[in-house]
Amino acid sequence: MSFLADYAKSAIIQAQKRIDTVLDIRPEEEADDEEEENVLQNDSIEAEQEEISNVENGITKVGEEEAKAEKHDTWQLEGPSQNDPIVTEEPNPMRDLHVHGDVVICPDSPNSLSPTDDGRYPHASRSHTNTDDTQVSDFKSELPDPSEQNSLQPHFDPNRDEIVTIASSDIEVIRANDEWSTVSSHKPMKTDALSVSNIPPSIHHVVQSLNSHGNDEHQLASLKSQINMKDRQIEDLSASCKSLTQINNTLKQQNKKLTDKLSLMSKMQKDLVAKEVQIDELFAEGQKLSELNGRQSKEIKRLRQELSQLEIVTTARDAAILELQTLSKKLEAAEQNIAELEAQVDAAESANEKVLMEMSQNQEDADMSSKQFAEQQNKFEEAERIIHQLKTELALSKKEKNDIIAERDAEQRARIKFQTDMAIKDEKTNGILMDNESFKLKNERLKESIHELELRIQKYMENERNAAEQLAVATGPLLIRIDELENELKASRYDYNNILTRCKTLEANRDESDVIKTKFETKFQEQHSEILNLLRENQNLKHQLQTLEAKNSAVEQDSSFQLKALKKQLAEESEALSKIKKNFQNIMHDLKVQNEKNAELSPKVAAQEGEIQKLNSKISELSQTKSTEMFTPRPESAASFGRRNTSSNLSDDFVNTSHLGFVDYNYSGTSNEFTALQSELLNMTNLYNQTLNRVQILQTELFGQHKEYQLQIKLKEMDYERLNNDYEELLSEYGARVEQIEELQMDLDEVRKIVAQQAETVAKLEHELRKR
Repeated sequence: MSFLADYAKSAIIQAQKRIDTVLDIRPEEEADDEEEENVLQNDSIEAEQEEISNVENGITKVGEEEAKAEKHDTWQLEGPSQNDPIVTEEPNPMRDLHVHGDVVICPDSPNSLSPTDDGRYPHASRSHTNTDDTQVSDFKSELPDPSEQNSLQPHFDPNRDEIVTIASSDIEVIRANDEWSTVSSHKPMKTDALSVSNIPPSIHHVVQSLNSHGNDEHQLASLKSQINMKDRQIEDLSASCKSLTQINNTLKQQNKKLTDKLSLMSKMQKDLVAKEVQIDELFAEGQKLSELNGRQSKEIKRLRQELSQLEIVTTARDAAILELQTLSKKLEAAEQNIAELEAQVDAAESANEKVLMEMSQNQEDADMSSKQFAEQQNKFEEAERIIHQLKTELALSKKEKNDIIAERDAEQRARIKFQTDMAIKDEKTNGILMDNESFKLKNERLKESIHELELRIQKYMENERNAAEQLAVATGPLLIRIDELENELKASRYDYNNILTRCKTLEANRDESDVIKTKFETKFQEQHSEILNLLRENQNLKHQLQTLEAKNSAVEQDSSFQLKALKKQLAEESEALSKIKKNFQNIMHDLKVQNEKNAELSPKVAAQEGEIQKLNSKISELSQTKSTEMFTPRPESAASFGRRNTSSNLSDDFVNTSHLGFVDYNYSGTSNEFTALQSELLNMTNLYNQTLNRVQILQTELFGQHKEYQLQIKLKEMDYERLNNDYEELLSEYGARVEQIEELQMDLDEVRKIVAQQAETVAKLEHELRKR
């Protein structure tokens, strides 16, 4: 930096000296010039520092130099900037006249110092008139404010801007009357032909200075260079305008994309709302399942209560079975008593047989006596035949008696069984005791009848003996005795017939009791088998209920676990949805901010378009002036031509570079915003894809879970229906069994009534027998 600063200072001093020689500055002012050089050196050092600070703060020192101006009759220079290239040689007028399209004349050359450059150097020389002061004030009004200089800094791109330095070796000395010279080829025009009104205000002071000093030819060359620079500015502005239109189109496309994305996000939000509705429906289904589980548990409790009732019934049945067993034991005891009675009857029959044997012996004695009494043999034989018949009849009666006794014993056993079945009632026990007493009485009566027969036989024997003793005396009393015996036989036959009728009635009663007994036994066996079947079915039902309770408990546990898992998943999904909503809200906020930024950029674009229109209008005016103001410049000194040329190009290049810097600044800002928008859009697309994937995964999971829940619900409904069917079957079977039990109870009541009636009839018969 120090080397460049020294080199710039030396170049400025040399240029100042050359300018002084050209402008005929008096040697008396050299002292002032030396002072001015010292001031310039100090100012150049201060300018470098101030330009470094102006890059950061955006403040220039042009206005400050105007405020600090103290001497108006001396030249003051502004220090060279770091970005401005410096030409240390004099310019070539030939090349300056023929300005190429790819050549940019440096506005900050030290050879461009002239009294007319009042915009950059506010202090004029002593030779300027009052018109120059007005030109300076006009040119100052057209320059940008120092506050805007930060945003309108000249921006030179080393790849785009080509700076041509003109060396002294390129200068050619051309005579004024040279016909081959391009400078003298044009006809000189009068200064009066210049119309100041047609010239724009940016170069108005230049035209006035040309009119005042008579430098028309050089000013025309400067105007040509200005026109060329304006053309380049127009081209650059058109390019920038095209780039801005492209940026505007891209921003519109981005806005369309963002609107599309907003519509997609709204659709996603609707889908999320629909999914939330589905989640609420799943919650409602879970609640319904819990209600169904509660109903099933209530029904299971009801079934348990009914099972407890069935257990109570089974206990009652067990008690009835125990009662039947006790009655069977009582029947066995009664049968033992009957066996003892039968033994007693057998003993009585053996006694009767002995009596009959004695009667046979008596008959033999009677035969012997009949031999003695020949006359009475026929009658006696007839009596013996009758006796033999009576014996046969007695044998038959004995056999029938035995049969009757057996049947009676069977009837007594059946009766005792029936009576023992009704052992709870006292009447049946009393009836059984009365039967036993009646049998005892019958046995006693038989014994008495046997004793009477024995007495009769003894009497008969005694009578026969008396008759045998009296046969010798007379046969008359024997005949009387035979008649008596016949009467006794008739009486015995009558008694025998009565006994036969009684035996027949007893047999009929015995047959009825046997039928009733068989029915009762069959019914008892059926009831016993039914009771066993019911017990087995109760056990099976208990086992089934246990299995069902285990299944229900397992199902309840599974359902509880599944409900917990669903609640967790729903909580996670709700959190994910809340996160997605937050991201969506952030995206919407970012889009709003971007729209606001676009809205803020739109006035800038409009301002740029307005400036472009203004420039187009200026270009049209310049083209008009170019068409009307064609004239040939006069060759003057190269130094004055370069000074004027560079002074005219100074303002134009300053405007051009300042505008280009503004365009580049806007373009860089929009590019940064565009990249930020692209990054945000990429983030948005990534988030959107992630949310879509997550939503799809959640949809698949919810669909699978819904299917599983439907299957579980169907299985539970099947189990519930099966349980209901089993329960209904159990109820129907239980009702049928209860009806059967009631029917059996009715049958038992009827049997008890029949047994009571039979007991009453037996008691009546025994009472009638006792009376007889």
